[in-house]
Amino acid sequence: MSCPAKKAKNIRPTQYLQMFVFLLTVSSLQVFGQDREPLSSAELFTREGAVYGRYEARMRLVAGDGIISSMFLWKDGSEKDEEIWNEIDIEVLGCTPTGFQSAIHWGKGGWSDMTHLETFHKLEKPLTTQYNTYVIEWTPDYILWKLNDSIIRKDTGDIARKFRDAPMQLRFNVWPSLSPSWAGAFVPDVLPKHQYINWVRYYKYIPGKKPEFALVWEDNFDADTLHQRWNVGFWESPDKASTHLDKNVTIKNGAAILSLTKTAKFGFNGIIPQDNQGGTTFPKEFSRGRGQ
Repeated sequence: MSCPAKKAKNIRPTQYLQMFVFLLTVSSLQVFGQDREPLSSAELFTREGAVYGRYEARMRLVAGDGIISSMFLWKDGSEKDEEIWNEIDIEVLGCTPTGFQSAIHWGKGGWSDMTHLETFHKLEKPLTTQYNTYVIEWTPDYILWKLNDSIIRKDTGDIARKFRDAPMQLRFNVWPSLSPSWAGAFVPDVLPKHQYINWVRYYKYIPGKKPEFALVWEDNFDADTLHQRWNVGFWESPDKASTHLDKNVTIKNGAAILSLTKTAKFGFNGIIPQDNQGGTTFPKEFSRGRGQ
């Protein structure tokens, strides 16, 4: 199925307490009907935001109608009425795995009043059967998307200037869309589905230097738990069709795995697909990564 590049409304409350998780899962039951199991999804993000930089991630993303898997930059608190929303996206629409959507969302006053610049990039090979390296470069003068060292899109001028000096977090998530015209018709019976992240790197932007980006940190997910730089989501996913939970972020064999599951079957306990560039390993003991 081909997915039109139409963005579903994206709402990310900054804070929910675990005591409300039950209420959130009830809301997903209401979305899909009382005969459906509630769904659990996942979001992984850096605790601290940064102004500018180069963000790289080696990932194998998700195929499946109605399923979105992503890497994005987002200004914490953007959903508040008085705040300007800042978001830069890479999203694989599971119904068209041979491509991805790049997007910029900026403005205030509600989703319909904001600026949305979205482009779907059709590729020759699927992004969901192998690992690929995704890059977002963000500077005061341009925003750039790369895939495996190839420049896919570059925005300059007024749009880039609108993102100046607003710290943004690096985030990853997987969730079910309720917009069939954008992402295909989601069917819960295909679950579980998993997004695999082999490694992540962040480079600081240093204007006037050559090179302009200097490595600050790299995470290969080779520990048993998440590094303290990370946190995990406890809130509804964008279309309120699932609830992000810590149990669906798993650290195992050199990878972070984000899972979309039926709520009674959390997390990941299979064999991680191997990356031909290395970094992932075969099964050993594992534990689920949770924010500290």
